[in-house]
Amino acid sequence: TVATRDKQRADLERRGTAASRGYGHRWQVARLGYLRRHPLCVCCLANNRVAAANLVDHVVPHGGDMAIFWRSEDWQALCTDCHQRIKQPIELRFKAGSATVAELRLDRRLPAYFPPLDGELA
Repeated sequence: TVATRDKQRADLERRGTAASRGYGHRWQVARLGYLRRHPLCVCCLANNRVAAANLVDHVVPHGGDMAIFWRSEDWQALCTDCHQRIKQPIELRFKAGSATVAELRLDRRLPAYFPPLDGELA
């Protein structure tokens, strides 16, 4: 729709292209290699679930700082659900100063987001 195209255009003007933000060919190669080595979502695994990871998240928001961007020890493999439902809200709190770097790492138990399954202890 026209509204969608206008929103996309405004977003592009505000943020720049993916390649200009570091997400070009070099990133795509690094990302695929990382996902081959870390095929499962670390958040789901830590919470007794199994889900394929389909994105590589920068634990600490890089904000365009390429030194942070390429620091692979601060990457984590996540599924889209964990990234959108858990990481993005924590990242907003981090940017506002009300969450720590440790909270940005999702390879830990998060019972508020993962209620026990049948027969599983809380």
